[in-house]
Amino acid sequence: MKTKAHKFLSILKMELEEIEEDLKTLLEIYRCHEQKHEITNYVLQENSSLIQAEIAAILFPPKGTNPSRHWQRECSQSSRN
Repeated sequence: MKTKAHKFLSILKMELEEIEEDLKTLLEIYRCHEQKHEITNYVLQENSSLIQAEIAAILFPPKGTNPSRHWQRECSQSSRN
């Protein structure tokens, strides 16, 4: 069971890294739209703030949470069943 959890976590990590890169690309797209005057600076700032918060949530989970500990506990419980 440990190898399944490890494999899952490694896939999850890759997916989260890909999401981070996609969000950074989206930021660049918004900057291009603002430079072309397709959106206002206000809209760019609001969208950028939201995207940066999403990136921070991916990179820095809330204090008091330990995803690896959670998965270890679930895996050990399911192996007992």
